[in-house]
Amino acid sequence: MASEIVFRTSMLYYWRSIFISSLLVCGAVAVAIVPLVEIAGGQLEGWRWLGVGGFLLVAGSVAARVFFFRYSARYTISDTSVSECHGLIARNINELKLDHIRAYDIRQGPIERLLNLGTLVLSSAGDVGSVVRFLGIRAPNAAKKEIEARTLSMARGP
Repeated sequence: MASEIVFRTSMLYYWRSIFISSLLVCGAVAVAIVPLVEIAGGQLEGWRWLGVGGFLLVAGSVAARVFFFRYSARYTISDTSVSECHGLIARNINELKLDHIRAYDIRQGPIERLLNLGTLVLSSAGDVGSVVRFLGIRAPNAAKKEIEARTLSMARGP
């Protein structure tokens, strides 16, 4: 078996943010194209470009947020554990040993099911058990099966 499989959140998981960003860019283009100068007698020329800049600034910040969250999260399946790592500068790592996993949960909405995306939640036993979330990964069922296969091979031994 491969020693490590790495997942990242899929860009399609952020379809809402990408859709909103696209609408804002379209709004900026519409504000730039609409001849406001003729409607207002030439008095709104500066305001039109301020509107375009505002639309593009908000669209850019939404796009930056998507890229930040996508590249700051890393999910790993190794031969002995699963882990989630968040952060670009500061790191937050949550690891769960394969033999401690007690529950697998896949969460998908209707759009995520169509796009074959989902969140795989792995939890251990106990009241304060550890939880590892693979947020917005592609093919969460395949990831679950891979973890189950590695757990079985680890239980069988060498």
